[in-house]
Amino acid sequence: MAIAVIGGLVTSTVLSLGVIPAAFTLVDDIEQRVLRRFRRPRGDGVAAPA
Repeated sequence: MAIAVIGGLVTSTVLSLGVIPAAFTLVDDIEQRVLRRFRRPRGDGVAAPA
């Protein structure tokens, strides 16, 4: 049972400190690219804020 508990702690630590932030960063980058691609140009001659 100790092996299962230690394995669970290690797995949850790796997921919470490594995998989840990396996945969030990838999804956020993809979202920004999609928004940039489909952003409508402003008609008042002023560039859209970055």
